[in-house]
Amino acid sequence: LILCVLGTDAHVLSERPDLPESFVANVSQSGMFQYSNQIRWHYSKMHQYSRKSSLANLTSLVGFPALLDQTSISSGSESFWISNDVCRSQLGNFTDIWEWVEYATYNGTNMIRGLECDTWVFTSSKKNATLYSYKDNPIRIEESIYANLPGGTPRKFSQATDFIDIVRQPLDQKDTTVPGLCKEAPQVCNPKPERIQVSDHYLAHPEGKYNISNQDTANLLGDTVFTCFDVASNGTKHDNYSVVSHYRIAVDTGFGNYALCNGYPGVCEGREIHRVGREASFGAKKPIGGQCSENFDSGVWYSLPAKGRCESMSKLKNGLCTWMVQERVKTVNLSCIMKTHKMLEACREVSSNPAFEKARTIFHKAFLSEDESQGGCKDLGGPE
Repeated sequence: LILCVLGTDAHVLSERPDLPESFVANVSQSGMFQYSNQIRWHYSKMHQYSRKSSLANLTSLVGFPALLDQTSISSGSESFWISNDVCRSQLGNFTDIWEWVEYATYNGTNMIRGLECDTWVFTSSKKNATLYSYKDNPIRIEESIYANLPGGTPRKFSQATDFIDIVRQPLDQKDTTVPGLCKEAPQVCNPKPERIQVSDHYLAHPEGKYNISNQDTANLLGDTVFTCFDVASNGTKHDNYSVVSHYRIAVDTGFGNYALCNGYPGVCEGREIHRVGREASFGAKKPIGGQCSENFDSGVWYSLPAKGRCESMSKLKNGLCTWMVQERVKTVNLSCIMKTHKMLEACREVSSNPAFEKARTIFHKAFLSEDESQGGCKDLGGPE
């Protein structure tokens, strides 16, 4: 438990702290998109370089062996996110993490982890931030920003960063390079003996939006895992995802890296723009996020790039494109699955072998019939 009590010298002006422009630190971070709160941070303003590395064990949350070895890098005008050996380019570039402190207002002292810290508060239309500093060292930063994944709906995110220990030191040039993994061509799986395969895909989406180019889909277990977490975190509500559709899709099994796709029309974040992307749920497996593994215990997530979409099976078989919709099987209301059949309650029961077994069964039954007494949901119709 961290105690934060307003100190008695709130009206005594303090000098603005001389914060480190180059450091190596262990930090604890919570909020936003964090799966791990223990992070190793290398930072150099001179080299315009920031690297955060973490290792998170998600097994207890998802019910299958799941590790996320992640690194985010900003270097000059480039940004990358590496997760379990998959490197994705990101929007954005290096920014000075202390730049806003120059415009912050002194707000007295607060006790943070037993230290009487000077408090500096910054507010704007896009970002609110508070720095707690002690003898020119950052102790904690609290931030609230409005942000979104490319194509996604902007929303408010909050994050707290505690500097557990920090060492002021220059970084060597060799410590500020972008890994070769991010410069090489994305990895590609060896295709199956029967290269083109037709399989079941599911995805949540806004009502009336049936263009699945530049969208992420999943198999039955994969979409169960995704839906459980996205509904619980209000992601589906923010993105107006009110229905779920079942498709039969033919794909080229020479899979590429999975891309993060959001919004309608879809926008994808990743380096693969032609091949169907593939990974285990959350990409929480090695090697390469489970891209080429069976993933029976975790489920599978796919990304469908617009530039790989086929208009005919002949083009797909001749390697001119990488995926094609065979049919939309059924579309149902998300509320029928989550509320009427109480899948949200079942999502809280994390099981293994297989993961989310009760929730997966509820999800599956919704598409097998329209008889509500048998667990089914009404087909809302849509394009074939």
